[in-house]
Amino acid sequence: VLPTIVAPPLVAEELPDDDRVARAMTDLVLQVAAEKNLQEPLKVVLVDHGTPSRKVNAVRNRLVESMRQLLGDRARAVVGASMERRDGDAYDFNEPLLERVWSAAPGFDDGDIIIAMAFLLPGRHAG
Repeated sequence: VLPTIVAPPLVAEELPDDDRVARAMTDLVLQVAAEKNLQEPLKVVLVDHGTPSRKVNAVRNRLVESMRQLLGDRARAVVGASMERRDGDAYDFNEPLLERVWSAAPGFDDGDIIIAMAFLLPGRHAG
């Protein structure tokens, strides 16, 4: 077996003040808002794949909170959502699913919403 070294993830749990990814995502949100002439305050949904791991979900929620702080008054709301989840109460922490944000999150039932995708690569990822 060859020795293998694994590089750390882009958002490391042990570095809670590292907001590089949140800053990059915030910059993309503001870029889209400017390109589309969207009115502030913005409505933003940070969406991930969904996970069976509470630790991974906590990282997504940390990104949501960082983006909320970085956007400040420029955003009416920043919420997290998942694309999918496993069945069962044990996985409720993935809620809301993206398809439910419009009815679950206050103020998201009308107007423009920016989806900030927490994905590195474009396109379909499964299925």
